[in-house]
Amino acid sequence: MRESKNKMVCFRISNADYETLEGLRATSGASSVSDFARSALLHAVRSGFPNNTLELADLVADSHLVERLLQASADTNTNLKRLCQLLEKRDSAQEAS
Repeated sequence: MRESKNKMVCFRISNADYETLEGLRATSGASSVSDFARSALLHAVRSGFPNNTLELADLVADSHLVERLLQASADTNTNLKRLCQLLEKRDSAQEAS
């Protein structure tokens, strides 16, 4: 029998942290950010938190690294699109003359 969930935990996070959670949720296949956060928190508690604080800190640091890498990738993509536009504009100008 499944244990009923009658207690609620509520806290605020930044937009950036929420976006990170949303990305992790999508990767994990959880149906919602709440489900993902609940699972992650319960996993931390059941695996010996706070004894695994260092591991948790490593995971947070890793998630920030992933976030920075995703931003760098998005910036690179933007720059490549801009370069393609400039090259197309140059080619069009050369064809017109």
